[in-house]
Amino acid sequence: MTTLLAGLSVSALPAAAATGKADPVPWSVGHGTATASGTRWYENGYLKAQGNLENTGSECYTLWGVWTLDFTYYYAKHASLCGPGSAPVNISQDAGMLSSAKLMICRGTQDVSDCGPRVRIDR
Repeated sequence: MTTLLAGLSVSALPAAAATGKADPVPWSVGHGTATASGTRWYENGYLKAQGNLENTGSECYTLWGVWTLDFTYYYAKHASLCGPGSAPVNISQDAGMLSSAKLMICRGTQDVSDCGPRVRIDR
């Protein structure tokens, strides 16, 4: 559902986002030798996601969230892994002012300069 507010289009959260828990929806993303996958859902006003970051190579990779609140965005580091293995992913983001939520994997652990495609997880 989309509502017009002062000429701006604002997407409404799913009904379960405010009242309870919505059914989990799968997500996956990858870059280089790393992949991450899991499920996401809305629960009591929060966007939640769980899964695993996996790497088959020797380099470091990080799973980043790109959170857009109104017209401002920021990056949040959710899991990092250097070398082969697996790391858990647990995300809980207040969805009250959330306009969009995306995940991406970037090479390294410090910045978002070498990243794979962004995957939207908020709908």
